[in-house]
Amino acid sequence: MNINEIQNDGFYIRDTHPRVKNMAFLSLSMALKAYFETYKSMSFRFSHLKDTSVSPEDRDYYSASYIENASEAIFHLQHFLELFIKELLEKEHKLLAIDVKKKHTLLFDLIKGNTYDESLLENERHIEFSEALERIVLLIKENRIDREKYEFIVDSNTWLKSLNTLRNRIAHRGVFILRYQALDYLFGKHVFPFLKQLLTLEGNENRFSDLKLKSPNGEVLIIDEIIKHFESEAYNISKIALLKELGRACFENPTKYQFITGDTHERRRAELIAEEISKLEDIGEVLVCPVCQTKSLVKYHDYVETYDSNTNEYAGDVQIVYNVTCYCCSLELFSNLGVIKNMNLDLEDYFSEIP
Repeated sequence: MNINEIQNDGFYIRDTHPRVKNMAFLSLSMALKAYFETYKSMSFRFSHLKDTSVSPEDRDYYSASYIENASEAIFHLQHFLELFIKELLEKEHKLLAIDVKKKHTLLFDLIKGNTYDESLLENERHIEFSEALERIVLLIKENRIDREKYEFIVDSNTWLKSLNTLRNRIAHRGVFILRYQALDYLFGKHVFPFLKQLLTLEGNENRFSDLKLKSPNGEVLIIDEIIKHFESEAYNISKIALLKELGRACFENPTKYQFITGDTHERRRAELIAEEISKLEDIGEVLVCPVCQTKSLVKYHDYVETYDSNTNEYAGDVQIVYNVTCYCCSLELFSNLGVIKNMNLDLEDYFSEIP
């Protein structure tokens, strides 16, 4: 195949998925996956991240996988929002989102409301995100577009501009990455509340409803819990890290569609693996995972030295749980998260405090 053949050997999403206009929600899924991945990509350095007494130079050591995850989260989120806003503009009129001023016949037909070949629009330049955002905010403010319905876009104008700046820094120069805590604040204070309004508005309120965990007191929706945390609690880096890892595992959970298929093969396989692996531990403990509800969450133990607080003399070794891993949905938590029972999620405290 030559380059022209390669370039044209593709398909339009609507041809294979008639109800899907573009890849907006695929981009949103990729953004959420990348954001939820950021605890896992920094779990080996998490103690340094949350310790404010550690020097900034030490806290600022970020893994390549964190840089990848943080970049993807910003990049795909901005892509989703750009497609969403341009689609709103196009619903009002094609010319609000597409620049065809040099295609005189097509421009005439669009202005007059004449029929035209839609394929002609595919290669035309869409306006930049910054221009689309400025345009829709102004039109909403002037009540040209339903203000009551879309007021939340106007309210979000400042952080949406900042998001676009962050995306451009990644795309054009590739040298600036948000720190871990700043990324948490962006998603917790701004992105998730915005998405809740957007999804409800567009009739997609059940989208991402499988991002949840089960506790003894019922289901906990992860996005809602993150929103609630930033609205009513002081930022707890460990609690958000726990919720992110639970969210990441939800995306990886192979059992989430079993209520449709009735297939329990993945569960049985995971339970058998977990049972065999647990036998390698001094204390073979296998628990039910809060994400996939499969008995495949293995506790890993180790011994740590303890010292008398008064004399500072060696007081013996204590066995602790340093890690829990699910062999079904891949949930993996480390003891550097801290005391889980203090996070108000009704989850078992997998890690014991060292005396």
